Amino acid sequence: MRSRRKWLIGGGVALLAALAILAAVSWHFSDAVLVPNHDSPARQAKIKRVSPGRIALERNSDTQRPGVYGLEWTGGHAVIGAILDADADRVTRRLRDVYGYLAPGMDVGVEPNVWVGDPRQAFGYRSEEVEVSGELGPMPAWLVPGHRDTWRSSCTESTRRRKRGCGSCQPCTGEDSRLC
Repeated sequence: MRSRRKWLIGGGVALLAALAILAAVSWHFSDAVLVPNHDSPARQAKIKRVSPGRIALERNSDTQRPGVYGLEWTGGHAVIGAILDADADRVTRRLRDVYGYLAPGMDVGVEPNVWVGDPRQAFGYRSEEVEVSGELGPMPAWLVPGHRDTWRSSCTESTRRRKRGCGSCQPCTGEDSRLC
């Protein structure tokens, strides 16, 4: 009878310890599941060739995706646009707004942050930092005054940064439609 009681008490203590460990581990890793991380590094691609207005990148899922993207590397940024040519090894795209030095063999990141900075830095638009009330509290935004009745709202993400919202500021019209 005593040995059975010892086993029950020992088993109960072991069960409580296991539950405490499980709760601690769950608490520790809950941020990975519940808090989005939008700072994932840009996917890398190697530059194959650079010429005025054009860049050839190694072919991968990011370089062959249609659209306009930012190209980032240590000490620089550029905008890549429409796919002009592609083969089994490389994708050639339009290239513009290069800040920094690009050369064949360099590793660059392809990412959705197309333009750098606020609307003034990116496009020369006068803007003001504002906060918009939302369900989860104040949300950061830029107010860009206009001259028409048409307006637009662009949302970023929950990490209180405006950087990604600027990617949708500039419409693809006129001269810029070649990038789309």
